[in-house]
Amino acid sequence: MARTSLPVFLIAGLLVLTGAVVTAAAGADVSEAAAPHRFPRLGAPPTPTPHLPDPRLVKPIVTPGPRRPPRLKNPPPRLVKPIVTPPPLPQRTRLKNPPKPAPRPSPGLVNPLPTPAPRPAPRLVNPLPAPAPRPQPRLGNPPILAPRLPPRLGNPSPTPAPRPPPQLGDPLPTPPLVTPPLPPPVVAPGGPKVPALIAFGDSIVDTGNNNHLLTIVRANFPPYGKDFPGHRSTGRFCDGKISVDFLASALGIKEFLPPYLQQNLSLDELRTGVSFASAASGYNNNTCLTSSTMTMEKQLQLFREYKVKVGTVPERALYIIVSGSNDIVQHFTWADGLTEPDYADIMTQRAISFVRSLIGEGAKQIAVAGAPPVGCIPSQRRIAGGLRTQCATDRNQLALMFNRKLSVELSRLAGRNRGVNIFFVDMYSILADLVQRYEALGFKNGKDACCGFIGLAAGPLCNIASRLCEDPGKYVFWDSYHPSERAYKLMIDDFMTRYMRYIH
Repeated sequence: MARTSLPVFLIAGLLVLTGAVVTAAAGADVSEAAAPHRFPRLGAPPTPTPHLPDPRLVKPIVTPGPRRPPRLKNPPPRLVKPIVTPPPLPQRTRLKNPPKPAPRPSPGLVNPLPTPAPRPAPRLVNPLPAPAPRPQPRLGNPPILAPRLPPRLGNPSPTPAPRPPPQLGDPLPTPPLVTPPLPPPVVAPGGPKVPALIAFGDSIVDTGNNNHLLTIVRANFPPYGKDFPGHRSTGRFCDGKISVDFLASALGIKEFLPPYLQQNLSLDELRTGVSFASAASGYNNNTCLTSSTMTMEKQLQLFREYKVKVGTVPERALYIIVSGSNDIVQHFTWADGLTEPDYADIMTQRAISFVRSLIGEGAKQIAVAGAPPVGCIPSQRRIAGGLRTQCATDRNQLALMFNRKLSVELSRLAGRNRGVNIFFVDMYSILADLVQRYEALGFKNGKDACCGFIGLAAGPLCNIASRLCEDPGKYVFWDSYHPSERAYKLMIDDFMTRYMRYIH
């Protein structure tokens, strides 16, 4: 150890001595260089310029940097935590059929209860047989567009499913077949089956009551009545006889049904029946306000007056009610703010209320006609049928809606009045058949009016100056609202075929 340390100290001493010598020489050079320049004094000898060494030959002074500590041969171990590499994980072998994990319980339930098994239905010792379905009560008339000759009230039988209503556009083409005429109604021998006919409603059954009212809705001037016996304008909205005239004749009562307001009617004429109807009236009183005609309530008041005159109305008298067409036209003409279902409900309520009142007055046999296809009459074709003047669908849909509701309510009313014979008359399908099969039935025109211009003439607009067709019998419609005499005849023939068995 002593031999090793001696050279180290000697080397260190030599290095210190060498550094001192170099530092002294450098200081002398710097002091001479830093001395101020002295200008020579006048007369004094010039100072010799000191000889400067060549800077390229002077070795630059290198300032030693910090000394590094000596490196030990055996350095102490550093306190560094060794990095331990984890052993590789064993590879997982994939099972062919891994076991399914058990379902976890719901987090909200600490101890979920097991789902109880469904209990078997208790067995009856003596099970009762299932009750047989009750037969539905009959309406006493076929549903809308039902087959002809349906069973009467009081004989319940399964109700046939209603057929969809016909979609009336332009009349459907018919094959070139010759349709035989309907047979005339047969009257029972020994006198008429019905002793009297009493009518309420609108112009379809008005035989001239409006002649005695302060209204412009009249038909007591030409060309109305041009085909009536004697060519008389009686107030019937037709070229001749109307529906109730043919009905009274078919029932064997009399040839014409007079209006109640006609003057000087005999007691026999009154007892065999009259018409209380008023053209342009309806179930809705507002319908009558615009035309100043008789409401249904006013017609009922006249009937009470009639009962006082005749004393006793025959029990088997047939009461027929035909109304609703003007209500439908009024609904689409004036904005009443009601939807079609709501308006149909109002019409149905008014109609049922009127039938109840008739029952209260002693009526025992009542035929209630539904609304016809209003959208197919000439005026509504012209107003709402478009350029092709097709049937106005919205009018027909409201008519069908009203007919369905009315038939249902009449069935209920008949069930509560067992001693009264009430039946619904499907006027829609009767007139629709004429409109669709007009050529097969011998008509030339099934959509235009015989009287008037562009299909908008009725009442005072159908007059002596109006355009008139050559043969009204070739037209289904006489004016823009009403059928012709021949069309009425075919409609009553169809009525008798369908509903004669209802009449007692």
